[in-house]
Amino acid sequence: MDQGKVKTPNERGSAMIMVMFSLVIMSIIGLSIVFTSSQEMRSSKNEMLANQAYYAAESGLQDVVNVLRGNRCPIGVTNCDPTVASNQVNFSLAASVSSSNRSTDTVDYPRLSKWLNYSSMDDDGVVVLNSSQGLSYAILVNPLAGGNLEIVSTGFAPLGAQRTLRLRVSSPAPLFTQLPAAITLLGQNPTGTGGSSNAHTISGTDAANPSDNTKAKPTVATVGAANLASLQSGSNFGGDKSGTLVTTSSGGLYADLTGGTIPFDNSADKARQFIADMTAVADTVVNSGGSLPSGALGTPSSPKVVVVNGDLSLNATDGAGILIVTGTLTMRGNCSYAGVIMCLGAGRVIRDGGGGGVISGGFLLGAFSAGSSTFDGSPDFHTNGGGSSDIYYNSTAGNGAIGLVPPVVIKSFSAE
Repeated sequence: MDQGKVKTPNERGSAMIMVMFSLVIMSIIGLSIVFTSSQEMRSSKNEMLANQAYYAAESGLQDVVNVLRGNRCPIGVTNCDPTVASNQVNFSLAASVSSSNRSTDTVDYPRLSKWLNYSSMDDDGVVVLNSSQGLSYAILVNPLAGGNLEIVSTGFAPLGAQRTLRLRVSSPAPLFTQLPAAITLLGQNPTGTGGSSNAHTISGTDAANPSDNTKAKPTVATVGAANLASLQSGSNFGGDKSGTLVTTSSGGLYADLTGGTIPFDNSADKARQFIADMTAVADTVVNSGGSLPSGALGTPSSPKVVVVNGDLSLNATDGAGILIVTGTLTMRGNCSYAGVIMCLGAGRVIRDGGGGGVISGGFLLGAFSAGSSTFDGSPDFHTNGGGSSDIYYNSTAGNGAIGLVPPVVIKSFSAE
């Protein structure tokens, strides 16, 4: 009798069942892999389209910034000379429907269609970046408090993909346009003296155009008749020795800026905004307790923007550009500077001696307390002696400094 294993009828076909079960499992796994791959491909494609929409929106923001910087010519204009009034743009023009959009544009919100080439002059219009790839964007300009703008750019890609980016920008340029005088004092009860030395001069005559009386500025300027009278008194500039304050007949020795152009619109809030904007673009920022790096003040051939949050002492130092000091500025020895020196906050300058340095451009002092919306402090321009150091209003140096003020400063960015 065969002692080997005997197969029973119940085992017949079990191998086939196992094979079929394995095939089912493998088919399920295969289908899962195909489904997962399909999902990943679809997700990858959606992500790619979302990225394309993002970059389209980003291109829109860049185009708007270029418009605001004056780097884009209005649509259809053959003469792109930036000095032509109709070619110019500022935040106010960009935020107004009548000046931001073309005359044929029917939308009721500003979108810069005067500068950006929309596909149609109605709500369906977009700026096409790449027609074959289906990439485009649309712009909305929202005016904000303080003269700032919010630029909303929505980018579009195929299959309905879109992304929206928001850019908040400010413009410090309108806040400071030119120096009203060789020395300007904004605040209450200003005090000052040009020094006891006869050897030096403080003049509103334009050093860049000394023979042109029409370009002269006052030597000292302030706001308000009472403040002006105080500066002219014997205890202030009026007590300087004869020959210290010099100007032409058209500029005058003293001026009340009331009713005219006043830096920062005579607003401490706007002065703070200017400091913040300039801090964002400054070549050097020194915080309280810090020291100014060597050479940071710049040169006439390479002017710099420097912001010092706190007090600053300069000893026999040259510089050029814009210097902003929020504390007390003390100058000793041969300090020369070409441009604009601003003391905003404490509004105080102390010139010890003066040596033979020359300030070519001018000083702007604005005194205000924390939280005040007005220049409620007392600016003080105090000179001990004076040496042979001169202060000359200079339109070339002043305008060169103004040229360092950017038309656009980025404040914030967000994506949706």
